[in-house]
Amino acid sequence: LCRHGLGQLDRALERYDVAAALLPGDPRPFFRRGTIYGVQGRFAEAEAEFTKALDRDPGLVDGYRNRAVARADQKKYPEAHQDLCDALD
Repeated sequence: LCRHGLGQLDRALERYDVAAALLPGDPRPFFRRGTIYGVQGRFAEAEAEFTKALDRDPGLVDGYRNRAVARADQKKYPEAHQDLCDALD
């Protein structure tokens, strides 16, 4: 998280890989990786990471919202709309 905050995104991705390996059921490393990919414009990868986070915690509202943005950036509008509806539920 410190590397991420300092803008050292490649190093942060590496650290999140380690965290995901050590805590496979924790959604946070996947969510954070998704945010980095989103900032980098790598929307398909961001979507995949947010999906992994949501698989681990289906109640992660920010996961649905961020995945909706990643999907909308890929012009997957029906899926993005569904994510926003799921976030409201």
